[in-house]
Amino acid sequence: LSRPTDSGSAAIDVGSKVTSLAEKPHYRGGSSSKCFQNPRLSGCRHSVQRSVTELARPACGTQTPDANPPSGETACPGRLQTDDLLLQRFPWELWSLLDDDDNKFDFAVSHTPKILVKPSFQAPVKILAVLGNSDQINAQADLQWLDKLPQAEVTLLKQPKRQIFNEALRDQSWGILFFAGHSSGDAGGQIGLNDTDALSFSELSRGLKQAVQNGLTLAILNSCDGMELAQQLGQAQLPYAVVMRELVPDDVAQLFLGYFLSALGKGEPLPRAMRTAREQLKEGVEHEFPCASWLPVLCQNAAAPELRWPQTQVQAGSVLAPPAPIEAAPALARNNFRLNRISKWITLLLFPLGLVGVWAWGHHLKSSSADVYARFVDVPDVPDGLFRYGGSTTWAPIRKESGGVDHEIQEQLPQFQLQYVHPEGDRTPGSAAGAEMLASGKIDFLQSSRLLKEMGDFANLTTPDPNLKSIPVARSFKVVAVHPSLQLPRDALTLAETEDICTGIITNWKSVGGPDLPIQIFDRATESRTKPSLGDQCRSQNLTIVATPQRAIQALAQTPGGFYVNTAAMLVPQCQIKVLLLATPSGDLDPYQSRSAIDRCPAPRPQVNLATLRSQGYPDPLIDTLYVVVKQDGGPGQRAGEAYAALLKTDEGRSRLEETGFLGID
Repeated sequence: LSRPTDSGSAAIDVGSKVTSLAEKPHYRGGSSSKCFQNPRLSGCRHSVQRSVTELARPACGTQTPDANPPSGETACPGRLQTDDLLLQRFPWELWSLLDDDDNKFDFAVSHTPKILVKPSFQAPVKILAVLGNSDQINAQADLQWLDKLPQAEVTLLKQPKRQIFNEALRDQSWGILFFAGHSSGDAGGQIGLNDTDALSFSELSRGLKQAVQNGLTLAILNSCDGMELAQQLGQAQLPYAVVMRELVPDDVAQLFLGYFLSALGKGEPLPRAMRTAREQLKEGVEHEFPCASWLPVLCQNAAAPELRWPQTQVQAGSVLAPPAPIEAAPALARNNFRLNRISKWITLLLFPLGLVGVWAWGHHLKSSSADVYARFVDVPDVPDGLFRYGGSTTWAPIRKESGGVDHEIQEQLPQFQLQYVHPEGDRTPGSAAGAEMLASGKIDFLQSSRLLKEMGDFANLTTPDPNLKSIPVARSFKVVAVHPSLQLPRDALTLAETEDICTGIITNWKSVGGPDLPIQIFDRATESRTKPSLGDQCRSQNLTIVATPQRAIQALAQTPGGFYVNTAAMLVPQCQIKVLLLATPSGDLDPYQSRSAIDRCPAPRPQVNLATLRSQGYPDPLIDTLYVVVKQDGGPGQRAGEAYAALLKTDEGRSRLEETGFLGID
């Protein structure tokens, strides 16, 4: 999925100096030697501007724009209708007729018009967000901008299997498909769906057409080399696509997305939002990334009408603010961003731009601030009655009878009664068991720490109900707990060391600087048949399966070489064990607010250092999302589950979640 360099090497030749991969910009299509040499840059820009002007001349001849065009628009259209890929790569945005402050539109590449469903955004706009192969880039950072969009429901898929992505795209109704990660124009265009699977949209032609029929209106591919992918999307009659023309540096991709979504969320028409984002890139980063504003391009079906983000009366402070400018970072060597083979690039006008958009099925929901309330008692339409729920043990701190969030909800809303239901027989509690209980009507809604599609087939639920809706409400942070007597350097493990212990590569504590002591892993069985996340089921030979987290904690307290992974909310308050720090390149992250509280426990119990975990780049493999899952049947169970999710999303609910050790999602 990486475009090879001209020399076939991963290094950039800058005079006599060789710059390593770690010292140059990281691209969303792999390494590249396509950088700019500043002495030739002005000539390059001049040649491109002249070429675009001459090529555009036949569209308007020698006419000049109307001095008083209607509605502030120019007399010439701002859209190139062609299926020719070479013409689509031209930076038509440089056309002088479009370089006018009074223009209310931006240039778009248009595919041959087709008959399609009239596109529009209906609040809340459902976004399928896919985070694909993210080797050496920070695709996770894109989520902050999706989460801040008003009137949006974001479902996240992280490096999904092809089947999961296909089903999610085809079987539900989405307004936007978003992808972030690596992509390439090779083989007609491919996205890195996960670390091993490259996917072409042409392989999803039926699914894409069905998604368009179901309401898919816009694809945002925040990745490299997106023009070929945009053509595939156009063949599926998708109304709009935002892609990158060629390779895009990771920092530029993140900034563009923030600028674009900020303008779009404020109600600017889609083409105008693109122009706003390009102008901000030009003013903010082109001193370090020359011609970065040439990369993003809007592709649309010629028959598509104007598209705007749905607007509602919002509270102050809810408008999505644009991102801050890039700070200079020598590690990325942005000043070495230069152009190779300029003569060929001018001839073909092939300029850097890559694909914008990987989607993620199932982790996030974002309501407008108009739908977020301050207190539990402010939430409308909370039903009366007794409602049964159950599911993941990750939710146990939220459910606890003393100090739990659920307890506080029922104290303030006594008419809204909640009853936890344990699985029948000897079944282990968990998301999978709870999903079966929800499907069979034994509970009204589910507390899950997994997206249902990611859990795969269950023992007795081979066809999950397609009408189930997962509402993300919180995030949890996983930590490593050990016996309190175990001594390690700085009491810390790296993520790599944690993974190697969990997978059986490291089997003795002396391998990480500890005593000569075999590592004994404790874990509980999981019913998920997909690839487990870290800590959900380790695969070492030194593994002991336990039924519940409580039993794992008890066993760990009696085993000097013990090792156990679970959430900070579950493990940090425990007195008889010790939670390790996470060693990162920027420093050690301590899950405790104060490590001295370990010695004073249980008066008071240690508290989770949530501010550190969420502000210092906690590793993605150690972060999970919690969901409330309901059946979309219009029944009392759906109303109860949706009301429960709304209660957790209030200011009071998020505050209570943070006190318990979880990060609330508003």
